[in-house]
Amino acid sequence: MRSFWKGEGGLAAELGYRLSGSSDLYQSNGRRPYASINLVTAHDGFTLRDLVSYNHKHNEANGENNQDGHNDNRSWNYGVEGPTDDPEINALRARQQRNFLATLLLSQGTPMIGGGDEIGRTQHYPLEALTHRSWLKEQRDQGLNLGDADQQRLEFLGDAFLGYVVGRALFEADREADEGALTDRRKRLVEGKWLNAVGERLEVQKVVRLGKGEEAFQRRNERLCKDTVEALIGAILLDGGDEPARALIHRLMTDSDAPSEAGPDPIIAFGEEFQKRFRSPPPEPEYTSTGEDHMPMWQATLERWNGTTVRGTGTGKKDAKREAYRNALASIHQHAGD
Repeated sequence: MRSFWKGEGGLAAELGYRLSGSSDLYQSNGRRPYASINLVTAHDGFTLRDLVSYNHKHNEANGENNQDGHNDNRSWNYGVEGPTDDPEINALRARQQRNFLATLLLSQGTPMIGGGDEIGRTQHYPLEALTHRSWLKEQRDQGLNLGDADQQRLEFLGDAFLGYVVGRALFEADREADEGALTDRRKRLVEGKWLNAVGERLEVQKVVRLGKGEEAFQRRNERLCKDTVEALIGAILLDGGDEPARALIHRLMTDSDAPSEAGPDPIIAFGEEFQKRFRSPPPEPEYTSTGEDHMPMWQATLERWNGTTVRGTGTGKKDAKREAYRNALASIHQHAGD
């Protein structure tokens, strides 16, 4: 299929076999067309975008002088090796990617699509996100010039986008909150301790490329996890666009508890304080959600609580409940003169 879409002649009959389940390969042993596993790219080679962007492999960053990997990739760059700003070449590359995907999906058998190929992923930005500056310096000291593409610039971009996505969601979820309250909520949702916990859960410290002199210290460094998570968000933003990056942030926020302020958990603290003062279980808030389906913001409301309405917002129900209980606890102390 690669050779056909590259433009090599005399392959129409060969393509017909591949579209119909490769009976020339499997008919003799009784296998049916649906037994065929069809693929254009795999996890350990060119991505689909690479296939239409490069004539040759470029594995220099592996530190093996580009000797690893297969040389016969049957790829075509359509006039420029690697990324380009030429709109005609980019349009042709995009069309060829659609051609590959359409051929793959219309072929009999089971399609195997590399994750991210449907949105034109590359391996450049993810690899950059997992490259610490100490590793690049070590390569330069050994005479290998691999450029300056470490994770720091992607970290900056990921941090900025994370703050924007969370900030906008909070703004749209609670139109009554003032600037100070929104800032405090955003800070709790994107603080370093939580991002470090996310990074540890993903075990990013195990896959970051570090210089040998930094490994013993950096792999135990909390900031490494935070910086890498932010860099990965930036990489996905550049590689796949806004929607995949937003979806990742939403997934990270809903798969684990958002951080709370220093001190006891507000849910526990409010429950204990309410029991002590009113001799009954604390009230449960009512929940509503706003925002886009893939990035909802939840609002927890305690109606007519202590003479007023108390609300809390968050990326999950528990986060919103925690915020509402924190505000209710403050209201108790304010009315009691604590």
